[in-house]
Amino acid sequence: MQIPTLALRFDSMPIAWFFPLLFTLSTLCSQPSRADDVAAPASDSPSPQAVTPAAISAAISAATPAATPAVSPSPTSQQVEAPHHDAAAASVPASFDTGLAAFQKGDLNQARAIFQMLLKADPSRVAVLYNLGLTEQKSGKRGLALALWRKAQREDPHFAAAARAIAFITPQLEHPEISHDVVLWETWRSALLVNQSLAEYLGLCALLLLLSGFATLRYVGKRRRSLLDDKPLPGLPLSAILGAVFFVVSLVLSIAKIVDSNEVRGTVLPKSVSAKSAPDENGTPLFDLYEGLEVIVRQSHAQWIQVEYPGGSTGWIPRSAVFDTDQDPSQDPGKDLSKDPKKDANKDKAAL
Repeated sequence: MQIPTLALRFDSMPIAWFFPLLFTLSTLCSQPSRADDVAAPASDSPSPQAVTPAAISAAISAATPAATPAVSPSPTSQQVEAPHHDAAAASVPASFDTGLAAFQKGDLNQARAIFQMLLKADPSRVAVLYNLGLTEQKSGKRGLALALWRKAQREDPHFAAAARAIAFITPQLEHPEISHDVVLWETWRSALLVNQSLAEYLGLCALLLLLSGFATLRYVGKRRRSLLDDKPLPGLPLSAILGAVFFVVSLVLSIAKIVDSNEVRGTVLPKSVSAKSAPDENGTPLFDLYEGLEVIVRQSHAQWIQVEYPGGSTGWIPRSAVFDTDQDPSQDPGKDLSKDPKKDANKDKAAL
């Protein structure tokens, strides 16, 4: 009898009161998760140019929220991510400003070393990943630059500078068309998963569950009151049904986001690399992969990894030819630190 009593209390509350609350909470959840990683506005020049912190600060204060077309990326100012200082980064004998100054002077080797040193303290700092990618792009390593920007976007889907940089560099990486099928998963991933975080989908699930539960309890209260007063039963609650449907959709998207987050992807670094039938130089060439293409990493064996081009074939390529999403960006490209060699050896022994 306690549940119907609770339902009667919900029945006395207009459900319209709940929608402003839902809208407010959804708006808060959709905000970027890390304010310290907001990038400075992109430069209009066809090639990236470093700017002084004062100039970036002035540009930020004058920026408008209007959307801008994809243009060449520009370095991110340390002033933007100043709140992100920590003890580990403070102990490093280099600073973001030092790396930016080296980039301005054209000393790309020093800038690269400083940015990599900062990433050792915190590999997830998207602003540093972005600027390291900018350094690699200016060095002519467009595949590695694209890989670093993809990693920055994976760390923070709302990091707009990385998205603009990816949109800028991708058309420049021309390569022959690779035969593959159109995969619905890849289409949904690009449209719904890449630019949203798991926290947002989980928050949306919680809000929709609360909405549908509130509407259901309110309906149960009305139904019980109608039975007690011998009145016609109320119609089915449309808000509860819609809330339940959208909850299921958001739950499916949350599960898909978890699956996508656990899937190791990589970016091809060389201009061209041949995928082979076996993890060996003597393996039969199957197809070619080109700089900047994103592949799915399936397994590893010694210095080889098995990759799959989405919708296409699977083959083995040298580990040094791919920068994967789990890789430590402060290390040399192709050195996969996300996998334990001992575990790989055990898997090989088990396979034998």
